[in-house]
Order: sequence, then C-alpha cells, then structure tokens
Amino acid sequence: MSEEATAIVGGSRSGRARPSCARWGDRGAALIEFALLLPFLAILVFGTIDLSRASQLRNRLTNAAREGAAFGQYSPQYVNPGCNGGRNIDSAVMREDPGLGLTRTDIHVSRVRTTDGVTSEVAYWNGAADSPSATACDNPVAVSGGTPITFDRSPTNPDRVRVEVTQNLQILTPLVAAIIGTDQVELRGRAEAVIQG
Repeated sequence: MSEEATAIVGGSRSGRARPSCARWGDRGAALIEFALLLPFLAILVFGTIDLSRASQLRNRLTNAAREGAAFGQYSPQYVNPGCNGGRNIDSAVMREDPGLGLTRTDIHVSRVRTTDGVTSEVAYWNGAADSPSATACDNPVAVSGGTPITFDRSPTNPDRVRVEVTQNLQILTPLVAAIIGTDQVELRGRAEAVIQG
C-alpha cells in the first residue's frame, strides 16, 4: 500500500482510523462551553415558566371576574355572601375557579357611571372587612360613610358594574425576582358589564 493510500484510508501508516476527537482538549472545551451556557439556558427556561404561570393566572382571574360581572349585570346590589341565599357577585367569582383559593378580600366591585363624558367609579365592595354594605342587599347599597349608591338602569345611559379580582404570584426564578425587585407579583383580572334593567 502506498503512502497516499494509507493517508486516505485512516491517516496513519498502521492503517487504523483515528477517532474524530484526536485530542482530549476538544472534549473538555465542549464541557466548559456547556457549563458557561447552562446558567443562561436555566434563566431562559425558568423565566419562560414564570411568564407562562403569570399568563395562566391572569386568565383565570379574568374569567372569575367575568362570572362576577355577568351576575352583577342583573343584580348589582347582591354582592356579599349574606345576600340572596348565596347567589351573589362574591360567590359567583369564587365558584368560577375554586382552585384559585380566592378570599373575599381579593374581590373588588364598583359602579361605573358616565355622565356628560365624565366617567366616575364608586367602589362598593372591597371584601367583607372593608365594606359596611355587608348587611345591605337592596338597591340602594350603602357604601363607606353610609352614603347610598343607586344603579341607573336607563336604556340610554346605564351604569356598569366592574369586578376586579387580585392575587399574588410567587416568582420561581431568583434572577427574575432580582430584576423586578420582588419575589411576588400582584396580578389582576378585571371585567365590566352593563347593568340591565
């Protein structure tokens, strides 16, 4: 066998093929490159997981708020658990997704009214501890300070009921938590419905 044939066959005179990684340094370099990239890959993966969890929680909160607003468009005065035999905005929100573990302090209900192009919002349910309307279930509902709140159901310019549900999300990725400055983020779901006559 000529020297040219030997070089073509395996690159050595013995006729044996050399391994593709002839030096151990090539294998070590790949390991070091992987070790350098691993933290960035972990941040990318766990950051994506945190973002997905936040998106899912926000959708669940919005769905719960929609259920409360859907109930409130016909009976906005029934907010608290003592109203209407358990059929009320508060219970509708909590029944939508029991897995959220919502408490009454996570639910906020307000009346939105637009008059002459100016929109005003009056909160009338901020959880059982903050709402003196907990004993009032009729129209008008008493709000803080004992001022009654009424609901305009006129077909030309009806009021709207706004339901907002909040909950905290625990951030899993320490670097993301360091960037945003906290390990918990408050997320909100909000829905609004026109009050029907």
